[in-house]
Amino acid sequence: GTGGGGNPSRLDDINPEAIERIEVLKGAAAATLYGTEASAGVIQVFTKSGARGAPRFDFTSEVGFSNFPNDRYKQNYGFARYANLADCVARLPDTTSTQSLCRAQGVKFADYLSQFYGTTIQPYQVFSRPFITSLFETGINSNYSASVSGGTAAVTYFVNGRLQKENGPWGASQLGPAQDIDQKAQGSASLVVVPTDNVKMHVNVAYVDSHHETPSNNNNIFGTISVAIFGHPEQATCYAGSLPTGTGSCTADGNP
Repeated sequence: GTGGGGNPSRLDDINPEAIERIEVLKGAAAATLYGTEASAGVIQVFTKSGARGAPRFDFTSEVGFSNFPNDRYKQNYGFARYANLADCVARLPDTTSTQSLCRAQGVKFADYLSQFYGTTIQPYQVFSRPFITSLFETGINSNYSASVSGGTAAVTYFVNGRLQKENGPWGASQLGPAQDIDQKAQGSASLVVVPTDNVKMHVNVAYVDSHHETPSNNNNIFGTISVAIFGHPEQATCYAGSLPTGTGSCTADGNP
């Protein structure tokens, strides 16, 4: 989701279904195995390596949903006026005709906002827009994992794969290329070969293909939520080659 700074953890590269146990070592025990830099403590993650017996198959499927609370922030308020009304008055003599010209610009801008939002907005009418509902949607995440294990007294094996995708609640793709996606394709295999009583060979291989993309957020004045809170709905406009849709957005690039 968009609650963090968008920094994934390498621990996510390990499929939870492939973990056999987790141990925490502290003090001398950790330093003996991993050196003095580990004296503060070490977290050991042991993955599965299979067991003797016929092949055993396991499949796990999970689906979940996420929402951003719509009542956490107030709506944005503004009023229909010409965007450069102050400049209009400053550059022209302070006469009745000047005021009429600026008011005419205000009417023109109100008409544009009415077209942009798909509702009638009068000049200098205060109106509001729920920016949260424009930025967020219902997120969905899915996780599929499968594994097979087995072996004999001489050879044991464990093979697993995982496909995980989280499409978070950020849904304003019309504002730019940033998405709210975290997806991974993972696979690992463990092979233990015991040719004699005195020899044991353990081989592990792993593969991870990861894609992580979230909009700038967290404690950041330029984050999506921060910018939206200070947004001005009366300054909505579509750039050249883009048209208002009547739903508070543009057909192409714009500043909704």
